[in-house]
Amino acid sequence: MTMQSEKIKDVFVVNWISKLVSLLIAVVVWFTIFSHLDRKNQKTPPIPGTEIRPTAPPSDQPTNPLITPVPGA
Repeated sequence: MTMQSEKIKDVFVVNWISKLVSLLIAVVVWFTIFSHLDRKNQKTPPIPGTEIRPTAPPSDQPTNPLITPVPGA
């Protein structure tokens, strides 16, 4: 084997138990965080200028009447 292939082999073989335990801990942490995320009730932060403001319910009388009042009548 060449020197480069020995170095690549050493990356995976040396301290393999520690590397396997680290991988297992990382997977457990990832699953724990992922299981606590509630994607259904997740709210997004408001974007300025896009909020919907509540409006008054429509009334029976129009705000601008079509017939102008006659003074003195």
